[in-house]
Order: sequence, then C-alpha cells, then structure tokens
Amino acid sequence: MVTINRKVSFASSIGGDLYINGDYVCATLELAWWWNVKDRSCVPLGTYQGFIRHDKKDGWRIQLVDVPGGREGVQIHIGNFPREIQGCVLVGERYTPDAIWKSAAAYKKLQSAYSKHRGEPVMVEFKGILTTPWGDYPEARATNVA
Repeated sequence: MVTINRKVSFASSIGGDLYINGDYVCATLELAWWWNVKDRSCVPLGTYQGFIRHDKKDGWRIQLVDVPGGREGVQIHIGNFPREIQGCVLVGERYTPDAIWKSAAAYKKLQSAYSKHRGEPVMVEFKGILTTPWGDYPEARATNVA
C-alpha cells in the first residue's frame, strides 16, 4: 500500500509524505484542490487501484485507475514545480513552498522500495489535508466554481 499523507498547504500546491506499507520513502508535491478539475486539481481523498507503467521515458511509474471525474493518466513521477503537474504527484527528498527538490533521487528510492513488494497489487491512499489555492477547505468556495 502506497500512502500519500498531505501535510502542508502552499499558494498553488500541497506538500506531503509518501509511505510504502508504513515506511517513509520520500516527500510529495501535488496541485492544490481545484474541485477535481482535470489537469488543475490534486486527486480526491481516498484509495485508488493503480499499476506500474513501463512505456514512458523513465521506464517505470505508478499510474492510478478510476480517479473520479473521468480523470485518466494520473501518475506518480519526477518533477520540481506545480507547472510540471497535470493532476499527478511529484516526488522529491524535500519540499519548499511550491517546489520539490532532488526528485530523481527520491524517484529511485520509490522504485527501489516498491520493488520489494513486487507482485502485490498497487493501491494508493490519499489522506491528510485538502486545501484550495486560497488555503481554505473545499466547502468554503464550492459554490464559486466557474
């Protein structure tokens, strides 16, 4: 089980921690909550099935299945800034406001940690905070969505 625990809200992103079966692996960075709009929002809280993709340039990444709202191609991958996120999750060794650092090194840790659980189904749980770009909770602005 991959668990992403969202902990810190920034202007346009949310920083968190990624665990595999309870063991800390790396930090994460996602877009802020934008009411689950494709390419603009983090993934809704909950648990999702996933699979390992081998067809991208990096040869390995976790992709989620059945994200609500018809969102496809939601993945965990390398990157540093919110502009590199289209509803996915970036990994790194540490985050700062709206950035994550040493992504490639953290990605290798993730691959290595996950390889210890090869053959197990990929399940990814998202928990913790869920904040908008304004720093409040979704209910506070749900009626103002264009």
